[in-house]
Amino acid sequence: LPQILQIFLYTMVLMVLLLGANLFADIAQTMNNTVVQLLAHNEVRGRMSSMLMLSMGLTPLAVLPVAFAAERFGVAKTMFTACLLILLIFIAFWVFSPTLRRLDKQMREQQDASS
Repeated sequence: LPQILQIFLYTMVLMVLLLGANLFADIAQTMNNTVVQLLAHNEVRGRMSSMLMLSMGLTPLAVLPVAFAAERFGVAKTMFTACLLILLIFIAFWVFSPTLRRLDKQMREQQDASS
């Protein structure tokens, strides 16, 4: 019985962490869509929205190479490598995209102009 209780508690902790991860993912997606709607010019807003939807629809294709790598190298090494890769991509976008660095200022200016 104590082992079952440990498994139950462990599962509950993981469920709470998963809930938190999904909550933050939803917040990020909502903010991303809002920024695209606010910053995109009227002529290209539909194309930008369709690219967002396409990127969400193609996400399951990323499971194939990750699953292959997890099978071959192990889950822990694969997840560590995937997280490191995402971090490096984020840093590269931040360093090489002046638009991304100015995004907060641009959003504040646009919000002040609409008020």
